[in-house]
Amino acid sequence: MILEDFCKSNHFNNYEFYIDDGYSGLNYNRPAFQRLLADIENGKIDKVITKDLSRLGRDYIMTGYYTEIYFPNNNIRYIAVNDNVDSLNGNDDIAPFKNILNEMYAKDISMKVKSAKRQRMSKGYYIAAQPPYGYKVDDNNHNKLVIDCEAAKVVRLIFDLALSNIGVVKITNELNQRGIIPPSVYKANNGDIRFIKMVETKKKLSKKYGINTWNTDTVGRIIRDRVYVGDMENHKYEVKNYKTKVCSVVPKEEHIIVCNTHEAIIPRCDYEKVQSLIQDRHKDTVHFHPNILNH
Repeated sequence: MILEDFCKSNHFNNYEFYIDDGYSGLNYNRPAFQRLLADIENGKIDKVITKDLSRLGRDYIMTGYYTEIYFPNNNIRYIAVNDNVDSLNGNDDIAPFKNILNEMYAKDISMKVKSAKRQRMSKGYYIAAQPPYGYKVDDNNHNKLVIDCEAAKVVRLIFDLALSNIGVVKITNELNQRGIIPPSVYKANNGDIRFIKMVETKKKLSKKYGINTWNTDTVGRIIRDRVYVGDMENHKYEVKNYKTKVCSVVPKEEHIIVCNTHEAIIPRCDYEKVQSLIQDRHKDTVHFHPNILNH
């Protein structure tokens, strides 16, 4: 409404909105912003108007590039209404400082969000994007997991097979021979939109893609995940830099583990027995003879 009123009061009658709700101002690959740049390149635009500088972006280096280099090179008049910036009048000397403050705000928000997440992790709350196979989110408390009875049967079967000292490959083959659908397809069949899209994409990529079969990676993750004994293990990944948003793996010793946060599917003694069997199968091979390829 602010932008529309500004356009009408200044007799800018031919205008269009570029809206990127839900995207961070640190992200310059957001769809509407990229469409804006394409329209500039195609000569459809001669003015860019935002409510303030932060609506253009919150990375002061990138925002400065667009306001001081890209827009002038493309003959674009840039206006930030609330910040009283108008490149036509050359009254944007304070803009670089405001851009720095906008980025500091983004950094501060990132630190506060990270701190809040750590607090939730320390209390054993479920904070992941999707529940692990065998569980679902409690309808009455979205911070808690409850057992998904149908999927839990498969998890128990996997651990029963593992307890008989059967390796991951044989367990995977057994699941496929029994025609048990894998977690991705199971979740898609139960209405999870993210997995519906993933399954549809895989079908389009190749008719031979094994979307209806289990794989060793999935089975291996399940038999190693302590969530099935009722423990919540968080802080497995971390975004180191609030700008790049790249996730990195956190060392095992730095994980945040809270025990007995939800109902267990597997008895703790069975889980520990499986981990012991896995460890025994992965002992380093000892050679008692020289390797002839060393010379």
